[in-house]
Amino acid sequence: MPRPTGPTDPNLIALIKKIRKTQPLLARHLAKSRRAKAAVNVGRLEKVKADTMAVPGKVLSSGKLTRAITVYAWQFSSQAKEKIEKAGGSARPLEKLSGEKVRVVI
Repeated sequence: MPRPTGPTDPNLIALIKKIRKTQPLLARHLAKSRRAKAAVNVGRLEKVKADTMAVPGKVLSSGKLTRAITVYAWQFSSQAKEKIEKAGGSARPLEKLSGEKVRVVI
């Protein structure tokens, strides 16, 4: 059985260390291997009752978005980023996440 591995990207490792104290749930999910991270569709973000949310993986473009939201994520597909911005929201990288309160979407 293969050994479980974590992230090897130095940028991701630095991000995990940076947010470990302020966002422990988000840091724990970012530390998982790529296989264990779930991708989140834009349609799922529409159902979350929050204006600011964080995704510890990739945001994909399946679904519709009808309201303006701010999404922090490790990666965005180009179409997902386009849909979020077209609805009046903003798609930001997790590195820009400050001390603001966010809802983690897994």
